[in-house]
Amino acid sequence: MAIATPVLVQSWFDNVNHQGGSFHTNQADSAGVTEGNAAVALVAGRHYYAFFAAHASTLGTLTSLVFDSGGPDQVSFTKVTGAGVQYDTTKDVEVWELECVASTGASAFQPTFSVTPSARIFILCYVTGHDTSGTNVQVPTATGTSAAPAVTFAAFGATDNLTLFFPAFSTSTGSFTATEGRTELADRNDNERQTLGVFYQNPHGSDTSVGATASASDTWAAIGIEVKAAAGGATQPPRTMHQARLRRAD
Repeated sequence: MAIATPVLVQSWFDNVNHQGGSFHTNQADSAGVTEGNAAVALVAGRHYYAFFAAHASTLGTLTSLVFDSGGPDQVSFTKVTGAGVQYDTTKDVEVWELECVASTGASAFQPTFSVTPSARIFILCYVTGHDTSGTNVQVPTATGTSAAPAVTFAAFGATDNLTLFFPAFSTSTGSFTATEGRTELADRNDNERQTLGVFYQNPHGSDTSVGATASASDTWAAIGIEVKAAAGGATQPPRTMHQARLRRAD
């Protein structure tokens, strides 16, 4: 059973010093784009991925990501195992996730960073049709300096699985372009330190080298995730020897 096409919820950024503040305000990026406000509702049955990036003079990491902090619908995202990369001495990018089991009201996200960043970007998307017992099959990461961020997957677990690709690079007013059959889901810069993107290929098409083209050559980091599709529909059980004899007798 194929996974449904991934869906972008929203993206936000701010370049005000916040160690733990919510995304109450959403600033326009270098292209003048402001995508809604920080209040969203989570829906049961969706597997959410949150791509977070921050810049700080002292390198830090995201320590928690809470939705509806202190409210009746409070839930906490968890970091995808292995989905954290630090690059260019001051930048951290991570992917966090939530299997939503109960729908919520509209509220805001509050990320808490280990130090005070000067700029933060946050992109939220989701998938459905995934295997809820073990969604992430593999999580390759990479860093480099070029206009072609990419990761390399090992052999895929199943033909119906999809790939998600989360690149970031150090150009503050840049953009990404999809390559080789992939589709761009989001493209966001913070007008100060970084540009982030989210891409997918569904199904993966057996392409183990997954990347995108950046608008400039610079230092970059990238995270890939192979998302496991839910099992297919029921199949007919094998016939018994008795049933086979009856079939021949017809």
